Amino acid sequence: MLPRHILSPESWEGRLMRRRNLNADSWFGYCSPLMPGLNVAPNRPESQEKHKKTSLSHVNIQKAGSYFHNQNGFTLTELLIVLAIIAILSTAGMMSYIIARDKAKVASCYVSLDAVKEGLEGYSIEHNGYPAPEGINTLADLSEKLREYVDFSPRSTCDNNITYQSEAGAYQITTAVHYTGGNGAFGVRLVLENGEIREEPM
Repeated sequence: MLPRHILSPESWEGRLMRRRNLNADSWFGYCSPLMPGLNVAPNRPESQEKHKKTSLSHVNIQKAGSYFHNQNGFTLTELLIVLAIIAILSTAGMMSYIIARDKAKVASCYVSLDAVKEGLEGYSIEHNGYPAPEGINTLADLSEKLREYVDFSPRSTCDNNITYQSEAGAYQITTAVHYTGGNGAFGVRLVLENGEIREEPM
């Protein structure tokens, strides 16, 4: 037969509850060995804080993984947009290069015509007139006539075929500069007349 103090209503559980210096955590921690069926974990603030930090860290890791997973590649639309931008920039750059190249060709032809003008002036002083137009059909032919009076550049951007006319102390030379592309259909016509150079559309 059990002792009287165990069967009494004032048992160990009642005595423990009356202890004012014990909180709920101390009571459950004390009673767990005596009551195996009572599986209640103590409510420790430090444990809750640690669990909360662990949960937040897990959520942050999941968010970061989701972000990098979404940023792993490009969609087809994004790739097409990038390719279109590259094509537009490449076309604009190529057009700018062609325009600058054509302007340089016109400027080089101006230099060649300036040399022809100096040669004609030197020829006119010595021979009291300009060369006869017979036999002068190309820029090379005219350069050969004036070689004694001026040094010509070995390369010229002017069209080799020219129209040369001279009479009574006046002359006119017409040549052309063809732009890049267009099979020579586009360009500018340069006219040297009595020391003046002007441009005309082709």
